[in-house]
Amino acid sequence: IIEICDAAKSLLQDANAGSESYSFINSLRSLENRSPTSLMVTLSAIRRSRELVNVEDVLDQDYQLAKWFLDQPDLREGIRAQLIDKDRNPSWNPKYMENISINFAEIIKQGLENDSLWK
Repeated sequence: IIEICDAAKSLLQDANAGSESYSFINSLRSLENRSPTSLMVTLSAIRRSRELVNVEDVLDQDYQLAKWFLDQPDLREGIRAQLIDKDRNPSWNPKYMENISINFAEIIKQGLENDSLWK
């Protein structure tokens, strides 16, 4: 995931230096303002979904992540920045993807042990 982030940073630097602009560059720019934690967990979820056997497993994973996200400070910070203060300047914690130490598999495992949609 860190490699993807580095590639994205490189593309953004090229775009800012005046190289050709593509729609994906604009998409990357919009990701710069999003919660690094949310981006990493979401990417991990998408990748893991490819390996799951059936739709029930994917829905269970998404349910566990939704519950997990509700307890994360970045959710409250994003709501504050967008809806309450409307300053559009969230202060993510951690601020950079390189500083994230989340065990995605552990999030899912703990959630499934405590509360599954299907069991």
